[in-house]
Amino acid sequence: MLESIITGLSNNLIYIIAGLVGGFARAFFGLYKAVNAGMEVNTWHFIITVVSAGFIGGILGTIFKVDYRFAALIGFVGTDFLENVLEGSMKKNIALQKTA
Repeated sequence: MLESIITGLSNNLIYIIAGLVGGFARAFFGLYKAVNAGMEVNTWHFIITVVSAGFIGGILGTIFKVDYRFAALIGFVGTDFLENVLEGSMKKNIALQKTA
């Protein structure tokens, strides 16, 4: 019984680590673009992006029992998708507040 719990936790940990790697790759690429553009870098945004990628990759990898490489891709793409959705809704809300 304990062996199966440990095996399950280690499998989930692999998905979480893969999601973190995917999210870190995406966040590092964004950081590289921001530094080259002379933009101010938000450390908390970077950390939250990487942690949420690990969460997304870990949860979806565990639910669908996919390959760890796919969990890394989920971490990479998932955070990008969430940021774009949030950015789009924030701009819309701000625009509505400015015109009202």
